[in-house]
Amino acid sequence: GEGPSASVAPHKVLPSLFQKE
Repeated sequence: GEGPSASVAPHKVLPSLFQKE
């Protein structure tokens, strides 16, 4: 599920990365 997951909510898949930004 690389496409749909990341497409739907990338911030939900990698909250840590987005949190830093």
